[in-house]
Amino acid sequence: ATVSVLYWNWVGEQMANLGRQRLLTAGKLIFRSDFDSGNCWKVYKRRGDPNILPSEDTYNGFTPSLSYPDGVSTPTERQLELSVNSFYPIGAEADIYEIWLAPDCLGTEYETKNRSWFNFTIEGGQPGESVILRIMNTVAHSKLFAMDMRPVYRSASNQWARIPHSVLHRALGDACSNAVLDIPFTFESCEMVQLAFTFPYTHTHLKQRLSDWKQLSHQRNIVMDHGILANSLDGVPADLLTIYQNTQNEDTPQFEKPIILISCRVHPCETPASHVLDGFIEKILSDDPEGVSLRENFVFKIVPMINPDGVIRGYCRADSLGRNLNRFYRAPDDTTPVIKALKQLFLDIHATGRLLYYCDFHAHHTKRGCFFYGNSVPTQNMQVEAKLLAKVIGLACPHFDYAGCNFSRQNMTANGGKDGTKQDSARVSLYHASGLARCYTMEVNYNTSNITTTVTTPPKYVPYIWEGIGADIARSSLCLAPLVNPDSLPFISNSSYSTLSAVEESVHAELKKKTSRRVSSLKGKVSAAFIKSQEDTQLGNETGFVYAKMKKKVST
Repeated sequence: ATVSVLYWNWVGEQMANLGRQRLLTAGKLIFRSDFDSGNCWKVYKRRGDPNILPSEDTYNGFTPSLSYPDGVSTPTERQLELSVNSFYPIGAEADIYEIWLAPDCLGTEYETKNRSWFNFTIEGGQPGESVILRIMNTVAHSKLFAMDMRPVYRSASNQWARIPHSVLHRALGDACSNAVLDIPFTFESCEMVQLAFTFPYTHTHLKQRLSDWKQLSHQRNIVMDHGILANSLDGVPADLLTIYQNTQNEDTPQFEKPIILISCRVHPCETPASHVLDGFIEKILSDDPEGVSLRENFVFKIVPMINPDGVIRGYCRADSLGRNLNRFYRAPDDTTPVIKALKQLFLDIHATGRLLYYCDFHAHHTKRGCFFYGNSVPTQNMQVEAKLLAKVIGLACPHFDYAGCNFSRQNMTANGGKDGTKQDSARVSLYHASGLARCYTMEVNYNTSNITTTVTTPPKYVPYIWEGIGADIARSSLCLAPLVNPDSLPFISNSSYSTLSAVEESVHAELKKKTSRRVSSLKGKVSAAFIKSQEDTQLGNETGFVYAKMKKKVST
């Protein structure tokens, strides 16, 4: 018979701003998450057939369905049809540790359904001992794990790495909004190990990187002003970096340099975005010719962590009040102090006429590789202006998928239900507030690239690949630099286009082709509703003018 015993030793409250994180013991193993970005709520140890999960009454009064806000109860045998015994190479006798994640704002009136991020340590394992770590209540990410997504681990003597075995992800319920995730794990030594959803980037790590960058900038005579944009609701400072090179060039005085504004980590679990930003900052601080040129041509203003409260608390998507802060840019107030300050910073820079582009860094669960979301703007010339940077990044970065970028009006107005509408996001709201065509969201996959050939498979992402993507995004900005001949940049000159004007013409041609295709699809149509649906494109007023004339013909 299957036996499940609750081993739960709560050793006291941690700091108030870290939320309800605990030390747990299950058998001889000790689980902890009482640290920056930690998340591990409950742990159970049990033996028996790994394909069968016990019924509620074996949990000593604890009802598992409480951790499934959508009403999905403990998985049944029928829901777990795949055989764990045959799936894992570690053997059928491995102990199973059932781990429950804390949703954002657990136990408060603001509690959400967000449960993806985990980050915990384990002590007490023996060399060669194999276990199954079963995450019981994660949100389903079927597409991500179908690409062989693997969590990461490290010990005191090793760096972070993806676990060596594939994991088993099983979505539950009709809506597939919940899942069980089985992680096979073998202890390599007696050392404490740490496991996480993906490569962490904690607030503590950011502070260390800020110190590293300050020292590096001092050594290279680079101006790096480190200020505070605003304090979060928990009183944690949101950092603001200003980076540039003091120059004596009369053609571009210091106060006239174009400004590039970057923000990151509004969603706490999107750690790949921070690794991309790491590479971006390392590039603009580098002493290679591209790094020097970037500082001589631009002023960079960077907000590395918009939501430090969520990061520290180990949340997935929310702030300390359970809100997705990327839905508060239209009308931020004193309850969203960092968003309010960031929007004001954007508007102040834009008022000077020097804001070149704004980009908010994110991570994505489904689409592979790296790509931009942009906005549908009024004219085709403006649309080319918006898309040109993305096109150039695609030339400079092998992981950037230009074809996967989305500049549609539909993507500006998409409604996420309780999560709100994208009209209130940074990219869309700041565009509407300013008319700046170059407002972007950068997305990068958690797991793998879009690169495919006949002889290779897409590489698994690790921090140095994400950092390389960030460096490529930074150096691509040189195509917009006032003191640089863009045709001299190797990623342009060595491309099939050879010149930036040819790249620009290709974007024009792409838009004209889409316009022609959509207009052709209207011929012979008599439905005004159909024509109206075609107006929701990113092709600008030129296309809209054609549609308007055709609509007039239909109405007559």
